[in-house]
Amino acid sequence: MSINWSTALPNSDKECAIDLKTKMASKIANVGETVRLTATITNKRSEEVPSTMAIIGIPAGFTAQPWQLKELQEKKVFDYYEIKGNNIAIYYRGLAPKAVKEINLDLKAEMPGEYDAPASAAYLYYTNEFKTWSATDKVTIKKS
Repeated sequence: MSINWSTALPNSDKECAIDLKTKMASKIANVGETVRLTATITNKRSEEVPSTMAIIGIPAGFTAQPWQLKELQEKKVFDYYEIKGNNIAIYYRGLAPKAVKEINLDLKAEMPGEYDAPASAAYLYYTNEFKTWSATDKVTIKKS
């Protein structure tokens, strides 16, 4: 017997110091509209943690707004970011004890269809073997 399986959402490691939750404000959008994706990053520890990363999965059919990412960085919502395909990598130099950071991204609906996002992950840069994973629901983009 041969069995194969895969998952879009890996199991989170209990040893990970960071928690991550992602949520889309709506499951339906029209082409040209924006939908807010909220990512909440939490330091689960009672001490400061260094070099925190969050890789936020963007559903296909949507695009992040580069001007918004730049503005969020300038407002010190996070220290640095990179766009890598359908992911946005968010970097913090460190997170204070029990700190909670909320990132609100307004994603633009570009192409009609039903889409998933890659799973999002958060972890400490130097212990990337311990990750917390989060997923968003399927999103439908309709022609306007």
